[in-house]
Amino acid sequence: MHHLRAYLRTDLLVWRWVFLALYLVVVGISFTILWTEVDEELALVMLGSMIAAQCLFIFGAGTMSLSRPMKRRRLIWPALVSGFMAGLLVLGFLLAMGELSTPLLDRIPAAGWANFIITAILVFGLPVVTWIAWSVLFFQRYRYQPRKSALWAMSKWLLAGSLLELMACVPAHLIVSRRTSYCFVGVLTMIGIVAGISVMLFAFGPGLVLLFLRPRYRKELAAARVTGEHYCTTCGYDLRASIGRCPECGTMF
Repeated sequence: MHHLRAYLRTDLLVWRWVFLALYLVVVGISFTILWTEVDEELALVMLGSMIAAQCLFIFGAGTMSLSRPMKRRRLIWPALVSGFMAGLLVLGFLLAMGELSTPLLDRIPAAGWANFIITAILVFGLPVVTWIAWSVLFFQRYRYQPRKSALWAMSKWLLAGSLLELMACVPAHLIVSRRTSYCFVGVLTMIGIVAGISVMLFAFGPGLVLLFLRPRYRKELAAARVTGEHYCTTCGYDLRASIGRCPECGTMF
């Protein structure tokens, strides 16, 4: 196990190309399915949106000095994109759970416009609130960390969130697909699955880019040590005037 962890910390000079090829194959298959089975325009919009969001996430943070803490204004765009993806997961989850609970909701007497407004707030208002909340949380959490560490951490959180969302939406889709008394059965749960897969594919993209930039990151760290610069690997605090412990987060060095 120790050797495996040590190997994963290397630059994976060969395997990163394998991961990139697999990623492109999965994206290509997903795009082809949307193009042929759903809608051509929707497939183009989703692919273009994902590429644009990935570029905004990566290049919005800047590409210089991966080992140094990024400026706050540089973190705004990655935080907003990450928060939007988290809100998309919440929306997909709510739609899937709403369709799963349809038989139970049908037993509740309708309340006219009040019921419609409450449903709209829950389905569309909560994801917006989640978007804002997660954006602020990501910004506050990673505003002092090195650029590479911040982007890597946000990508991991989105990947974990997409897996949890799919673990809820896939069983829900299997359950509702067996119903025959409702029109367009399984549509909302399928939207939830598409949202989870989309966020997962989005999170893999920046992870691959950072994997290719890892040799550059190591060179920056080595050059910083030569010139006497040193930053905390946990929070990115400048440690040139510190001895033994980071005054910001308490990490030993």
